[in-house]
Amino acid sequence: MAVSPQEVLDVSAAVLPTSVAAALLDLGNACNDAAVAVHSATSRQLQETAIQRAHDSTSHAGPFVQRVAHQRQQLVDQQFDQAVIAMSCVAAVYAAYASSVAAAALAGLDPPLPESVVVRRTAEDDGLRTLRGTDAGAMSPLFVVELARPSDVMSRFDHYLPELRFDLAVDSDVRGQHEYIAKLHRELITMIIYRLRDERYAYDDVAAVGVGDFLLRRCDFPDALHRYATVLVVALGMLTVQTAGGRAG
Repeated sequence: MAVSPQEVLDVSAAVLPTSVAAALLDLGNACNDAAVAVHSATSRQLQETAIQRAHDSTSHAGPFVQRVAHQRQQLVDQQFDQAVIAMSCVAAVYAAYASSVAAAALAGLDPPLPESVVVRRTAEDDGLRTLRGTDAGAMSPLFVVELARPSDVMSRFDHYLPELRFDLAVDSDVRGQHEYIAKLHRELITMIIYRLRDERYAYDDVAAVGVGDFLLRRCDFPDALHRYATVLVVALGMLTVQTAGGRAG
């Protein structure tokens, strides 16, 4: 499945606090940058595969040429996996944060700040205790505060990716987005439960990928996160404008 850049939040239209809108825009742009990197890595894979097949089909390729061709294939496979992980990391935060902002907007509440999509961990306990409403500076130094990882989002998808009821929104344009949003949400959750169950921690750390790691991670996972976050921010832009208009009235 080919990944591609997606629409980002229209900050000129959405009625959101500056820090929230800036974070959503930054996450959207970062996902687009990461998608381009995955696309580039995919193209490199195709090129190296073609070179490898050309060498395999000719008697002129000696053992050293074949060896280097094989090593080049390993390197581009490594680059592909690293690009997929990089996109997964930012797309997981994007989808989780867009979900929390959308949930607040649907409930008529103030949107959470970007710092809400973090967890705290210890070396002994890799538990996922969300820091909502917690002063990070007052925490024990035994805890490490960091952005939620893809494995966090997969482990607690009901928390980070809750089902959102856009069909209950007041505005008909927003309600019209519900079916498509719900469809992308179902597909994402199904992928997490049934297809990625045994690969949950494979998308957390770019540095964990080494030459010879032939897992070839799924680019459709970060792409699904990215697409879901995108439809949320598009609907969010309409929803916040409608909400602001209702308050003004």
